[in-house]
Amino acid sequence: MSAVLVTVVFAAVAILLAAYFSFPCRNRPFDLKVVLDGLLRAESSVVPSPDVRIAVGFGSCLDIVGNGLSVMETIGGLVPDVPENFNEINGPDELQKTFAYFFMHGASAGRLTKNNSLFDEVMTIMKDLPDTRFMLGGNAPAMTKRFGKEAVKVLLAASVPDNHLKEFSTGVSGYNKNLVNPVFFIAIYEFSM
Repeated sequence: MSAVLVTVVFAAVAILLAAYFSFPCRNRPFDLKVVLDGLLRAESSVVPSPDVRIAVGFGSCLDIVGNGLSVMETIGGLVPDVPENFNEINGPDELQKTFAYFFMHGASAGRLTKNNSLFDEVMTIMKDLPDTRFMLGGNAPAMTKRFGKEAVKVLLAASVPDNHLKEFSTGVSGYNKNLVNPVFFIAIYEFSM
């Protein structure tokens, strides 16, 4: 009985290995264009019903995007001798060192600061830069915009400033445009020269 079991197991493993090594896509490089084209074909094959209604939750903020080098020059002007990564930003020196660290590596990062005066100073600097722009950010607005393109009705449970309502298509309701609290800002420093 054990010889039959060994033979069956050996045959099963041989079949699986043969299938694995003969699979046509195994040795082919990953082709992102083929994947994206397939996803677009699948997306276009679905026609949403105009009766579809979607509720999207919280997560709205206002992204302020500006030239990071200009912000760093205005805050301190000097490039730090030793770039360093901080998990939380407590002062201008830590902001500059962290910016320099990720700039040096060509990478992006998100950091929190509890230093309100530093954050206010950065916001003031960024608002005064000539190339600064504001965008509605967060997951809820991004999902709402996407669902709006599909011509479905969306209930958005988030606060949205009046001047950013135009970013949504018609059929979006439920947002709070009478903000009680200040808008939640995220500062985005671009690495542009």
